[in-house]
Amino acid sequence: RSQWIPWDGSLAMAMVMAGLFATLPAKAKAETPVPFYICPCQESLWREFHDPLYTPTKINMIVSLPLTAQEFTLDLQDKFKAGVAAAADVELYRVSIDSFTDTSNRRRLLANSIEINFSIRVPKDSPERAGLIKNSLDVATLNDKLIAEGFADGSVTIVKQPEIVQTKQNGEIIEMTSSTTT
Repeated sequence: RSQWIPWDGSLAMAMVMAGLFATLPAKAKAETPVPFYICPCQESLWREFHDPLYTPTKINMIVSLPLTAQEFTLDLQDKFKAGVAAAADVELYRVSIDSFTDTSNRRRLLANSIEINFSIRVPKDSPERAGLIKNSLDVATLNDKLIAEGFADGSVTIVKQPEIVQTKQNGEIIEMTSSTTT
């Protein structure tokens, strides 16, 4: 007679407690073990995005666009991320918009804009690319790639130069480089 067994981790925990698996504390391991359900071909991505012991390198930057928060729809956000990914020469899933806020120009009340705080996750297998990615994020390159995505010509202005940061998986910054170009 077969019985349904939930695979939500409770079975694995029961097997550990029964001594069927030997485990060490997470700090004693060099890496967190990859869950059994992760395909070996995806192990590197799992470690990079989900391993609690991995500290990713990111590039943070703030730019301004002449839009309102209401105009910056999900479709435009996707196009913005695609333009940034093209400018940085990275995969689209490495770019994330951390926040965006409305700002107003005090000189011209009708000139609304938003500041977009975004980050690019540097590939784990090539941390030396961080400097190259950072240097590729200039106004001309960003404008060219965003124009290709449908944004207005010359619409991007840099509010905060790109900086390379080392973070924990929860996003807490643990190390930061200066914002000068390397």
